[in-house]
Amino acid sequence: MGSDGAPGGFHGTAAGAGSPAGLTPEDEEALADLEFHWGGAYVIGCKADGTWWAGRRDRIGALLTADSAEELRAEMQADYTAKPVPRELHAGDAG
Repeated sequence: MGSDGAPGGFHGTAAGAGSPAGLTPEDEEALADLEFHWGGAYVIGCKADGTWWAGRRDRIGALLTADSAEELRAEMQADYTAKPVPRELHAGDAG
């Protein structure tokens, strides 16, 4: 992962790290909403090509990717339902 929490080759933000360049205001709002609701369990971002991604903070499983914020939300919900991410592991991330 890069210094912003993004997996190699992906650019985005970790919760609270600011918005990546090139996002529309709508995408920035969607990213902020995803981070508000899911940032304790996932590192979330969006590539310049519009690919949305999320990685579990416990580093279990594969990187989740989607073509939209709503699709990514559904992917995270399904992933979390199958195996919840222990949020206490990253309580220090809240800063």
